[in-house]
Amino acid sequence: MDKITAHNKIRQNESEQMTSLIGMVILLGSLAMFFITIMASYGILRVRSSNWGMIRMGNLAVLLSWFNLIVLMGSSYVFSKISKIAKETTLTASIRWVDSTIICGVIFLGLQIFIWSILSSNGYLMTSHQAGSIFYMASGLHGIHLFIGIFLLLWFKQKIKKQEAQVFEIKLIGLFWHFLTILWLIIFFSVIIF
Repeated sequence: MDKITAHNKIRQNESEQMTSLIGMVILLGSLAMFFITIMASYGILRVRSSNWGMIRMGNLAVLLSWFNLIVLMGSSYVFSKISKIAKETTLTASIRWVDSTIICGVIFLGLQIFIWSILSSNGYLMTSHQAGSIFYMASGLHGIHLFIGIFLLLWFKQKIKKQEAQVFEIKLIGLFWHFLTILWLIIFFSVIIF
């Protein structure tokens, strides 16, 4: 390969990375606006409701939600290891960290479904009151996006195994994954705890 062809390939790769980064920023901005709208609706409904404080999830659901928060924050920490290892060694060395992040995500989703079943058996339903509708909508939409994040991690893991993965791709997935963790912190402390 001559120098001009190599230089053009590098410029094309940099251009593709910039396009991917801009796309991810637009996606995260759109998701942020969507969830801000949900949280604004929550705030308005809560301020206008005279009996919001009487509606409680129950101690077990809140305790499991705390554990779920720790699992998701741990997954973000584990994910940060992927980027660090990918910079220092090869992407192949980061497969166990990708697996750990996937496991944390699956635990989070499984526990969230279990929390929903506890709440629904205690009458805390989407249709029973405004608090339930906001909780199920916010946590359900977050869960869908976390499922997408797990799918992205599985896709990236396959690319690592085929030795087609790039460090930049893990940075993009990382932006999405960390965004979901921050989003869950907001949902947790405003809808579940407050």
